[in-house]
Amino acid sequence: MSNMQHELQHLPASAGLEARTVGRVGIVGASSTGIGIAIQLLDAGVPVTFYEADAAALGAGLAQIRSAWTDTHDSRLALLAGTINFHHLKDADLVVDASETEGGEALFRRLDQTTKPGAILATAAAGAGVDRLAGATRRHGEVLGLRVDRAQVWELVPGRDTSDPTLATVGALARRLHAPAAARR
Repeated sequence: MSNMQHELQHLPASAGLEARTVGRVGIVGASSTGIGIAIQLLDAGVPVTFYEADAAALGAGLAQIRSAWTDTHDSRLALLAGTINFHHLKDADLVVDASETEGGEALFRRLDQTTKPGAILATAAAGAGVDRLAGATRRHGEVLGLRVDRAQVWELVPGRDTSDPTLATVGALARRLHAPAAARR
C-alpha cells in the first residue's frame, strides 16, 4: 500500500459522501505556503486566483509560481490569475488563507461576505482557531483548517461544526492532487 493510500484511509467516514466539485481555488497571501499550494493546484489542472493586497508582494509571488516551470508558455500558467482586488475571490469554490499575518476573524468575515454561497473557507495559519474563525462567518460548517507540510501533504483540521460534506469535498480535492490527505476529528 502506498503512503498516499495509507494517509487517505484516515479520512473520516464522510469521505464516502458525495463531494462537491472544486473548480477554482482562491489563495490569500503570497507566503511560501500560498505559493506551494498554488503550484500543487496548478500541477493538477485546478484554476487558481492568487490574491495579495500589496502589488509588489503579488508580483513577487507570481514570479515564484511561474518559476516552477521552465516553459514560459506552460498551459498551467493559463490557469493562474493574480489580483489585488479582493472581489476577484467571489467565484472560488474554496479559499485558503495562507497569509503570513493573522487575517483572523476580520478576514473570514470579509471572505464570508464576498464569496459565493457554499464556498469553503480554510486557514493554513498555524494555531489559528478554526472555531473562532468559523464564528465570524455565517457558514460554520464550511470552515476548516488546512495544514500543508513541506512535502505538500494536506492535513484537514475540522472545527467543531465543520460538516462532513466539507471534509469530503476538500478530501476529494486532495486526492485529485495526488497528495495524501488526513483528517482528525
